Amino acid sequence: MLSIFALLTVFAAPIRTPSTFTFEAEDAPTNGRVVRLVGLPKPNQITPEIEAAGRGYVELSQTGQSVEFAVGAPAQGLVIRHCIPDAPEGGGQSATLGLYVNGQRRQTLTLNSRYNWLYGEGKPAENGQSNTPSAWPHVFWDETAYRLDTPLARGDKLALRRDAEDTAAYYRIDLVEPEPFGAPLAQPAGSLSITDFGATGRDAEADTKALERCVEQAKAEGKSVWLPPGTWLNLRRVTLDSVKVDGAGMWHTKLLLTAPAARGPFGGYGGFALKGNGPQVRDLTIEALDCTRRGDTASAFIGLANDYVVERVWMTHVHCGFWIAGERGTIRDCRVRQTYADGINVNNGKNLTTRDTLVAGCHVRGTGDDGIAVLSNASSPNLTERVTVTLNTVVAPWWGHGCDIAGGRGHLVERNTFADGYMSPFTVNLPGAYPMHPLSDTVIRDNRILRGGSNFAGQRRGAMWLYAGSTGVDNLTLADNTIAGALFRGIHFTGGHPQTALIRRNRIQAPGQEAIHIDDKAVGAATLEANEVTDLPAGARDIGNDSHTFTVTETKPFSAR
Repeated sequence: MLSIFALLTVFAAPIRTPSTFTFEAEDAPTNGRVVRLVGLPKPNQITPEIEAAGRGYVELSQTGQSVEFAVGAPAQGLVIRHCIPDAPEGGGQSATLGLYVNGQRRQTLTLNSRYNWLYGEGKPAENGQSNTPSAWPHVFWDETAYRLDTPLARGDKLALRRDAEDTAAYYRIDLVEPEPFGAPLAQPAGSLSITDFGATGRDAEADTKALERCVEQAKAEGKSVWLPPGTWLNLRRVTLDSVKVDGAGMWHTKLLLTAPAARGPFGGYGGFALKGNGPQVRDLTIEALDCTRRGDTASAFIGLANDYVVERVWMTHVHCGFWIAGERGTIRDCRVRQTYADGINVNNGKNLTTRDTLVAGCHVRGTGDDGIAVLSNASSPNLTERVTVTLNTVVAPWWGHGCDIAGGRGHLVERNTFADGYMSPFTVNLPGAYPMHPLSDTVIRDNRILRGGSNFAGQRRGAMWLYAGSTGVDNLTLADNTIAGALFRGIHFTGGHPQTALIRRNRIQAPGQEAIHIDDKAVGAATLEANEVTDLPAGARDIGNDSHTFTVTETKPFSAR
């Protein structure tokens, strides 16, 4: 059997973001301290390595310690997922770190802990409501994107090094991503620039009024809105009623949400509300300056619209990336980083209609709830239907799940990668606290689920957690998925409502316990066909059925190696 240590290497398959490559620090040359997840997590255990991508990191705590990476292609930008200590009173602090190229300190980077280090309010499983230090810290990681003073060339040796002037008690490095980003895009024909309406990038009220007037005039003239290269300040949420907005590229145009985030569900300031038919947003970054805990609600995109398109938008430090409803929507090639709630949530709201939505090619990391969620809330009479989630990557949510399919009909989840995080990477999650419509006629196929599982509340959740807690699941297909290095079980059925599933040709590799676990609460039936388990632990069952109310039929037995 492969150990957890071996799994971290064998199953740490490269996870690419759009236009870049991820280097895990724990797999790189270093004279610092390498920290990996050891053994199985205790109930509600939260540590930096549990929340880290790849379940490991490097710590630089002594002068002269560094971690090194070989650059495989030219790059003008660098993303670092990092952690330095919180300020003693909370609220974060800053510290410098040396960026070395080919043995020379090329640039001094500033790291900040303002947007991580959240704390529970009186219990270890609390999901980050407080910025005040307590006995139960989590949200150990943040990400910063740096424009490099001198571009990196192929073959350069890049290192992050702690020198005498770098005074944080420690620097924890999870990963780095060198990235080429090219020249800014040109202003599209038939567009109106916010600079023509008074935006300067220096005054929040002036920039917000300029954006509002530009949107209003563009709608009146049937034109689009142009956000040129630069940082533009945004105090209020702007409604895009059938209006298109273009930026110069994710590395070139930033919309900075500058007002203190409002408290309460879905309030908040800044960002966009999509409305009407055909609103579009492309090629920019949205960052919230004052959203620092889960109770803050400055989201990048909310609303109800039909035929909307959001492409190549980078969202960070917001409450949600998307909380969206409507028909025939497209969310494509976006990045969502370090949110305090869901990354991408497609839902039916209250009395709304959501169907035929595509979420494709997005990269989501470090979310404060589900990375990608599809919700069909029972408070609405309309089902969420036919949502397709494909070719996405979701890594290391610090709360919630990598992908959460919560009710509705006719969804397709295929060719995605879900990895790591505090809870399970993939769930069918129908909780009693948030009643959902039943889930039916849904296909989950050809996905990679890496290092999944959780011991939240002592449940030893499987990498695929199928929880029928408030209603049933009918005609679910799990096919051709690879489930590698599950901490506990590979596939895990639970909940007290009926489930019917076809489990076909899945590959479960080196699970911590059973390949498939059906706990004593499960109700329903599953048909198993031609599944494979490798490196099953000694004494573990390939199928562990502890329920008297759940039937398993094997049409083709498990194969094992």
